[in-house]
Amino acid sequence: MKNLLIERTLEVLYEAGFTVSEVCSSRSRSFDLAARKDEILVLLKILSNIDGINREIAEEMKRIAAYLSGSPVIVGERVGLRPLERGVVYYRYDIPSVNAETLYDYLVENCPPAVYSSPGGLYVSLDGEKLRERRLREGLSLGDLASYLGTSRRTISKYEEGMDATIENALRLEEILGTILIKSIDFLNIQRPMEIEEGIEKKLNEIERMVVERFKQMGFDVLPTLHSPFDTISKDESLTLLVAIHRRIDALRKRARLLRSISEVAYALSLFVVESPLSSKTIEGNPVLNKDELKKMSSSDELIEIIYERSET
Repeated sequence: MKNLLIERTLEVLYEAGFTVSEVCSSRSRSFDLAARKDEILVLLKILSNIDGINREIAEEMKRIAAYLSGSPVIVGERVGLRPLERGVVYYRYDIPSVNAETLYDYLVENCPPAVYSSPGGLYVSLDGEKLRERRLREGLSLGDLASYLGTSRRTISKYEEGMDATIENALRLEEILGTILIKSIDFLNIQRPMEIEEGIEKKLNEIERMVVERFKQMGFDVLPTLHSPFDTISKDESLTLLVAIHRRIDALRKRARLLRSISEVAYALSLFVVESPLSSKTIEGNPVLNKDELKKMSSSDELIEIIYERSET
């Protein structure tokens, strides 16, 4: 089931003109693939049941997306035993979750959804300012509109202040006032603050902590990760670096291809840091450093120079 959903999601992304990374096959990853079109970067988690994501994975997915200036999205088929409805956005830990058809309508047909699911039913967001302007233009008081809608003056006032409405009330308001009031959900352009998990560095092993500290000393902002195909995202004013950290470089070809693929989609550089001495300066196009080389570097410029030297083109 999940493989079919992945295939359908890839079809939608390709038809919409996105460049897509390789798919991460590990179940514990915070996202399954990255996709980009122009300045839009999306990190996607593919789940048959959207309830299958836990808080830890979701929070890391949101942090990574924010750090890469992208958007997290879950693509699923059902919530519990109920199928996801086309044109409806569901949220899991504040991550928009849709079925493949809704994703198709948004990306290919340029028809974003307008309805979201929340405890109690389905809701829409209203343009409260437009609602008030239209009501006044029609010479209607709060009481008049409330009477036509069969609700209270306070409810109409709340709608004008930005409170969301049921689908039925929203459509009735549009009919009464003769204008479109329902706002679409542009869930790929919602900016979220990036928050680093407190105490995350305590969960890292010795070499991971050393790499994080060394990058900080060189002036990078560093986001450690626990469930992604890379172990840190390091940023300075000019670039973003995805770093995978290993004690040994043996048997890393598959992860190396995935790291290179994601870095290209994310407009980032990639790097492997290993503990053992090197037999190769690259792996699947990713430059490789051992920890002793990293310790000797005095600046980010020196690091970046070596990364470019060792990168395969």
